[in-house]
Amino acid sequence: MVAEVHIYPVRTIDEGLAILTGMPADGPDERNVNHVVSKRLKELALGLKEFAATGHDGAEESKP
Repeated sequence: MVAEVHIYPVRTIDEGLAILTGMPADGPDERNVNHVVSKRLKELALGLKEFAATGHDGAEESKP
């Protein structure tokens, strides 16, 4: 089996992201890579904040 390799010249990271994902990297609507990544990072940050506010057993930590 032979793997097919493509080389695409790009000028910016956003051009590369658009080629790799098939979505525009940036734009006026919410269907672009930068928006999707930003939204997911915010979700992860909120989850981490909630996790940090609880102990390992799930109980709320008391704050002095």
